Amino acid sequence: FSFEKSLVDGISVNYLIPTLSILDFGLGIFFVMVITKKSQILKEVFLKYRYSLSIFVLFLLIQNVILHNPLVILNSLRFLLYILTFLILLHLWKTEKKKVNYKFTSIILLLSVLFQGIVGLLQFFKGSSLGLNCLGESKMAAGLVGSSFVGLGEEVFLRASGTFPHPNILAGFFLLVMLFAVFLTKKLQKNQKFITYLTIFLSSIFVIFTFSRIVIFLFVLIFLVLFISKLLLKKKHLSFSLPLIFERFLNVFSKEDYSWVDRINLTKASFTVIKQNWLLGTGLGNYVKHMEDFWPTTTRSLPLLQPVHNIFLLLFSELGIFGILSYLVLLIDIFRKNYKKATLFSFLILFSLFIIGMFDHYLVSLPQGQVMFFFLIFLAIVESEENLKNNKENVD
Repeated sequence: FSFEKSLVDGISVNYLIPTLSILDFGLGIFFVMVITKKSQILKEVFLKYRYSLSIFVLFLLIQNVILHNPLVILNSLRFLLYILTFLILLHLWKTEKKKVNYKFTSIILLLSVLFQGIVGLLQFFKGSSLGLNCLGESKMAAGLVGSSFVGLGEEVFLRASGTFPHPNILAGFFLLVMLFAVFLTKKLQKNQKFITYLTIFLSSIFVIFTFSRIVIFLFVLIFLVLFISKLLLKKKHLSFSLPLIFERFLNVFSKEDYSWVDRINLTKASFTVIKQNWLLGTGLGNYVKHMEDFWPTTTRSLPLLQPVHNIFLLLFSELGIFGILSYLVLLIDIFRKNYKKATLFSFLILFSLFIIGMFDHYLVSLPQGQVMFFFLIFLAIVESEENLKNNKENVD
C-alpha cells in the first residue's frame, strides 16, 4: 500500500510500507475457522494464559492508541494473530496429536525443500532472479546494488534466496526444515525414514548456496553435537559432511567483507533509538522511521535503512521497556506451562533461535521470520514433551 510515512529523508523504505503476506491470509482463515467451529479452544487458550496475554494485549492497545500509526496497527494485529495461532496449534497438538499424519507431513516437507532448493540453485547459476514475482521472489542480480551477492575469487555470485525476501531467510527455512525432519524421523516407521533422511541431506546441501555463515555454522554445530551424543550413547548415528566454502567465512576477518561493520553500525544506531523511545517504543515495524536523523551508511556511503540485526534490540526499540517486559512475561508463561523436560535436541533448537536472533532481524520484522520463530519454539516444546513421555514409557 502507498504510505507517506514510508519515506526516510525522502528515501522510500520497504520495511515502512504496510504489506499483507499470503501467510497473513492463511493464518487469518485458520483463526476464523477456529472461532466459528471450535470456539471452545480459543476460550481454553485464553484462560490458560489470561494474565500474561492480557497484559501484553493491553500494552499493544495503549501503544497503538497513542501512536495512531496505520503501519504499527497492522504489524500489531499480525503479531497477535501469529501468537494466538501458535498457542492454538500448541493446544491442538496436546489434544489431537494422534490424528497427525507424519508420513504426509514428511513428504510435504521434502517437496518444499526441493522446490526452494531448486529455485535457489537456478538463481545462483543464472546470476539473477527467475521472474517468480507472483510467488514472492525478489528482483535481483549479481553485482546489482540492493541484491545480496558474494565475491569468491574474482567472480561475483548471487546468493540463493528462493522465494524468500533474502538469502538469510531461506537459510533459516532450511535450518527449520532440518530440525523438523530430525524430529519427524523419530515418528516414522523404519521403512519411511528415508524421506526425512533425504530432506536433511538436501537441506544441508542447498543451505550452502545461501552463503549464510551463521546458519551454515549452526548446521555443522548441530550435526557435530548430535553425532557426538550418538557416539557417547553407543547408538547408531547418521552424519553428513558439509563441503563448506571457506573463503566466505575467512572474509569475515578481512577488509573485503563489510557485513559485520554494517551490523555494528546498525547496533550503535539502535542504542540511540532505544534512548529516544525507551518508554513507549517506536511501534512494531516502525523502527527505521526513527533513524531518520542519524541513519548509518555502508562503506560505500549508501543509506543503511533497515532494522538492527538483533531481535532483542529491535523488540526493545519497538516495544519500549514496558512492552518488552510484558512480552517476556508472556513467553516465560508459555514455557513454564508447556516446556516439560530439557533435552539436548530442544536445547539445540532454542540455541539456534538465539544465535540467529543475535545476528539478524527477520524473526521479528518479516511474516516469514515470525512464522519460523514461533514454529521453532513450538518444535522445542513438543520435543520436550515427547521426551518426557518416552521416559515415562521406559520406566513403566
